[in-house]
Amino acid sequence: MLRVAWLVVAALSLPLIAHADQPVRTPLYGEHQQDWSLLDPALVNDIAIPPPGTPPEPINHAAVSNIIYLNRCVGGCTLTRVDPPRSNALTNETSIIGGSTTPAGTEFHITEFRFAQPVWDEFVQCMKDVYAPYNVQIVTDDPSPTPHHEAIVAGTAAEYGKESGVLGTGQLGAGFCSPRDNAISINMANDHTPAAGMSVAQNICWTVAQETAHTWGLDHELECSDALTYDFSSCGRRFFRNKNSNCGEFAARPCVCGGNQQNTHSKILAVFGPGTGPQLVPTIRVDQPVAGSQFPRGNKLFVTVSSERGMKHIEVYVNGWKWVDQPATTNSVFQIALPDEVPDGVMDLRVRACDDIEVCAEQTVTVTRGAPCTGVETCLAGQTCEAGKCAWPPPSVELGGACEFNQQCLSLLCGDIGAGELACTELCQGPPNDLCPEGFHCNAEPAQQGVCRPDGAEATGCCSVEGRGGNAVLLNVGLGGVVALLVARRRRRR
Repeated sequence: MLRVAWLVVAALSLPLIAHADQPVRTPLYGEHQQDWSLLDPALVNDIAIPPPGTPPEPINHAAVSNIIYLNRCVGGCTLTRVDPPRSNALTNETSIIGGSTTPAGTEFHITEFRFAQPVWDEFVQCMKDVYAPYNVQIVTDDPSPTPHHEAIVAGTAAEYGKESGVLGTGQLGAGFCSPRDNAISINMANDHTPAAGMSVAQNICWTVAQETAHTWGLDHELECSDALTYDFSSCGRRFFRNKNSNCGEFAARPCVCGGNQQNTHSKILAVFGPGTGPQLVPTIRVDQPVAGSQFPRGNKLFVTVSSERGMKHIEVYVNGWKWVDQPATTNSVFQIALPDEVPDGVMDLRVRACDDIEVCAEQTVTVTRGAPCTGVETCLAGQTCEAGKCAWPPPSVELGGACEFNQQCLSLLCGDIGAGELACTELCQGPPNDLCPEGFHCNAEPAQQGVCRPDGAEATGCCSVEGRGGNAVLLNVGLGGVVALLVARRRRRR
């Protein structure tokens, strides 16, 4: 797909922790000026690189408007070319129409959105869905004189002075890859067709999402399901993904603004903050076991899940404790086995299905395995037996407090923080990406994995954690490294 764009992104690469990505740091105010030399003009012929000699812009420290105006150009509209890198959504002036030799002041007349009203309505709803996780307003009436981003959704490539096949152009971000305010993006809606398993409205939505996002500081990337991709594979609707992905169009390359990866969700979240309106929510149905039934040891749960965004993982809690957290990357029926260590008795099975931004749906069914417990003798260490259920009390020990097993800790991890001392802790990575809370530091060498320990505690090295109690967990912590939480499970009391 040819999508013309002036690109901006700020990204520093971090490894991955646990089943979900630890977001790449993408500062609101950029740390690197755009490095256009990273783009091969012979390969990337659709990016409007600033003309040679164009002075770099300063960082935009001001807030940017959270209003995106979708302009379908009813009756046609006119855009006026100005010299780069200027743009003004209030006056319909922009430097991204025409070509490098087009004189300033040239007017371009754009024909209105050519598709029927139902297509427009589907497109608008798609844009609202894409931007729902963020504090962004999608409007279809011109909000001028209020500053805003204007997405022109009409016309053809020829009408904008672009070569055939170009579907969109995004405004160059402000200096040092910071987001630009009051900008314009152009989207050749009338050239779109159904593509990549999507309707024409969803395809237009993909383009507009991508071109608006360039203005906030986002580069192209290879992740097929992300709105910033060029990949035409059938990966479903495109969204801003909570995933660290390689920058590039058809092959990985360094990001224009530094680093090798970006996390589009975290970047846009940093610009606008979280949304407060309705969002796409997964659906879930526990097919087996049936509420009130016997659930013999060895039987599996059968769970049907789906989401417009696609799934990320499924969790299963038994009487309040999470025993299962497994990937679920497709809309499908999943068979889930409980660990053998789960004690018999009455079980409240709470099943949660979550997408990549941790929007979840859940269902709870109550079943019985074996006989209801009558005392703690058949439960695990620290559990109580009430109403036939083995369960741990709610965790209460703060980070750094002494513990004997995971379930005591608010952090859900009881580990050796040094010299055999067990305390509630968190997994971490050594400097420079030490993300331990204030008053704690990571007991690991640079780029290695360890746990958070209180400042002043004895240094003991890094890399292994002994979790006390709970189910075994295997964590992918990036850089090819793996840390296993080695479970020391207490015997059941006799």
